Amino acid sequence: MTHTLQARGRQRPLRQAFAALLGALALAVVAAPAQAKAISAQDINNAAQLRMLAQRTAKLSLQIRLGVRSSDATAKLSDSVRQFDTLLGQLSRISGDNKQLARSLDAVAYNWDVLKTQLMSRDPDKINQASEELTMTILRASRTLEGEAGKSSGRLVSLAVQQNTLSQRMAKLYFLKQLGRQTQPEVEVTRVRFGTAFQQLVAAPENTHYSLGLLALAKDQWFFYEQALKAPQSNSAVYLENVATTSERISETMDGVIAQYSKL
Repeated sequence: MTHTLQARGRQRPLRQAFAALLGALALAVVAAPAQAKAISAQDINNAAQLRMLAQRTAKLSLQIRLGVRSSDATAKLSDSVRQFDTLLGQLSRISGDNKQLARSLDAVAYNWDVLKTQLMSRDPDKINQASEELTMTILRASRTLEGEAGKSSGRLVSLAVQQNTLSQRMAKLYFLKQLGRQTQPEVEVTRVRFGTAFQQLVAAPENTHYSLGLLALAKDQWFFYEQALKAPQSNSAVYLENVATTSERISETMDGVIAQYSKL
């Protein structure tokens, strides 16, 4: 009996120590920083979507300034701002304790706040500068995401994403020209760049019947868009509306193309 009591006496400190160890481990788990989630192709596409939205919000704000389809542009601007906020929030949640990614996304958030302030002011020069700086910041964040994922976006996805962003940037530059800014050289460079990349997409052997159909729709819109971009400024009234509408339709179509290429 005495030996049993002594054994139990020795076990009690052991049990207490083991319980304390479990408690410490539990606290460590709770206190540990959140681990970064695996980066998916969708995360990379979301970052690419932010680049398009940086240009689109600027374009829509300038469109409102010019009085071109103002009600429609106002609704689309509000929707684009909400979409940007949502996508940025989703990306921020995957950073976890990845400091480099967190810093990249913090920089995007800062520049996005700057652009949102300028969107309301309707100052063309400040809107353009803020949208360009935000786009470059997003591009750096995208490269960080791709590096963490261990791969880059597919060639066709990258080209389609580029087209989506360029469709909005061309319209922004065109509207800036209508507001007296000397952006015609940039419009021309961007127009040629868009046309060249578009031909590469159409010629890609990986295209499916469906993606070719979408590209055909985009080509129809590009015809009217390009004619407006090349038109003399004296005939701007009708072309302003063409740029506003076709830039949106091409972007919507390219969203579908991107979705198709993402499945390859």
